[in-house]
Amino acid sequence: MLIDNHSLEDLVVVKRSGQRVEFNSLKIAVAIKNAFDSTPSNYSNNDINKVYEDTLSYIYNNYKDRKTINVEDIQDVIELMLKRDSYNDIYDSFSGYRLRRSESRKSFAVKQQHKFVKAIEKIGCVDTSNYKTGENLEKFGSIISTEYTKAYILDNKYVRAFEEGKIYIHNFSYFHLGYFSNTSLDIRKLVNREECLFDILNIMEKSKEEVNGEVSINSFDDILSKYYIDKFKKIFIKKLLDSLNLFGFIDLVNIKKIEDRINKEGSIIIILDNYRDIFVNDMLFNILKVVYDESIKDVFDYMLLNIKKIVMLLNDSYKENSLYSISVGNNKTYEGNIIKNIILDLVDEFDYLENICVVYKIYGLSDVDKISKLIYDGKNIKLNILDKKNKNNYDVEYFSDGTRIYENIYSESISVGRMNVANTSINIARLGFMHKALNKDFYNDMDNLIEFTKNELLVVYEDIGNKIKNNYNYLFDGNIFDDEKLDYGQKIRKVIKNGTLNINLVGLYECALIIDKDKYLEIMLKIIKYINKKIILLSIDNKLNFTLSAIVNDANYELMDLDKAIYGVIKGINDNDFYKNVMIDGNIEELNLCQKMFNGGCMLEIKLKNKFSLNKIKESIIELIDNYVGLVCIKE
Repeated sequence: MLIDNHSLEDLVVVKRSGQRVEFNSLKIAVAIKNAFDSTPSNYSNNDINKVYEDTLSYIYNNYKDRKTINVEDIQDVIELMLKRDSYNDIYDSFSGYRLRRSESRKSFAVKQQHKFVKAIEKIGCVDTSNYKTGENLEKFGSIISTEYTKAYILDNKYVRAFEEGKIYIHNFSYFHLGYFSNTSLDIRKLVNREECLFDILNIMEKSKEEVNGEVSINSFDDILSKYYIDKFKKIFIKKLLDSLNLFGFIDLVNIKKIEDRINKEGSIIIILDNYRDIFVNDMLFNILKVVYDESIKDVFDYMLLNIKKIVMLLNDSYKENSLYSISVGNNKTYEGNIIKNIILDLVDEFDYLENICVVYKIYGLSDVDKISKLIYDGKNIKLNILDKKNKNNYDVEYFSDGTRIYENIYSESISVGRMNVANTSINIARLGFMHKALNKDFYNDMDNLIEFTKNELLVVYEDIGNKIKNNYNYLFDGNIFDDEKLDYGQKIRKVIKNGTLNINLVGLYECALIIDKDKYLEIMLKIIKYINKKIILLSIDNKLNFTLSAIVNDANYELMDLDKAIYGVIKGINDNDFYKNVMIDGNIEELNLCQKMFNGGCMLEIKLKNKFSLNKIKESIIELIDNYVGLVCIKE
């Protein structure tokens, strides 16, 4: 008989303080898994699950009629099962941990101080030979910050839910320090500066000191097209005046008229015949033509050299979590097209851009051959298929992991300069394991989980929102939407409210399979629609931007790993390395429907392992352009 929380729901646990609480089998699973994880071995999740089930069975058989069980008794049972099943090395690890915790409790009267000692122990377990010197410091800092958050910042109910795998708090280790998740920078003001490209590089690099997630530049080609034109005008005017002066013709032309006319040009493509009235003879006009051609080349070389510097230096960044993305494509200007091609050519030139991903926006069939080749060569590029039927005339932007950058159709600025303030995943697969049906209990538990996660996100939002502008050197200096309203010494709450509080679904696909593998698509859509309505209401009620996503990230691995310890490895459900989240066999209409309901993002991953060829990639892209809207990753 499978023993679970329901079988032992009448059993009461007596804590060391004398407090009585409900029996929670998940705590036992976490304790056993931690013991296995802390010991170098070749044991599998099935081994963890065996000890877990044996422990619950023993407790059921020996304590269900007693009504109460002490915490120490539970730990004794775990040790007994480890000994009985011959996991001697795990027994030694678990027993040693108990002794250290016991001594720590004797030494510290305050509970938080005792808990914080765990951080020191965890640092002692880090193998520093695996990291560089700077990385070791960041690793140690992350451990300290995590344990500090557990002990002093977050309410224990959120910490417990995180440790038990009900939710996964993505910025757990750093939110209290004021770090943000994925952040899109507003670089529009920089295009008016002489050293625009240097300033872009500088703010992208420096912002990583205040952003733990991805730093993104949206519409890189469109925004830089203005700078391209301005830079060309300056080069053109200077070279023209230098040449006229060199040949002694400077007094034969109206300099102010030349400068005024060039400065009024809206592109680097100039109709030179319009300057015949200024350059009165063929010799002067030929100088104009020669200088024009040279200026076209010089501005291209300048842009290529400096954009290449940006790409190289960002890609070589040594900082932890140094991830950047640049979106290009769907350009509306000649200059934007040049910048887009520079970016694509650089992606092709480098063997692999590990820290930089290019998100290419597709509105039509242009560049399909080039993009297909880049994907075929394994370059770090994602496709953002734009909606041809979009009447609002704005582009939806994504971070490279599939997270959608929040847009407000009522604002002139759509997604530029917006951030994901906090991101928490909820374990939908766990609900499938528990209920195995879309029944009343399933929906009640899901309602409670969404409400619980909402409250946790609000706690994080308030904690970060109470930081002041003085705490930041770079982000709130014209780089975030609306930050011009933020005075020195003011709390940043009123600016970060333009960002998102995202709830990410993990194990949605697997949850549906558990309930009914023949109707999994129907079940998935029911769950998404239900949660999506909840998310809309959360945004309205709290006047904040709550979003819903289904992004594959660390949570998909961590939560599956813990669920394997609890439920064992079930073929076709959790026998993979991670939860896949969304459907993998759905038709285009169903996939588009999912994308529309996930206002926080959902990336379609297409694997062409058996048919991975240049032609197949091209065919897939063309089909997507005709039928699909959203972010796509195509790989072998």
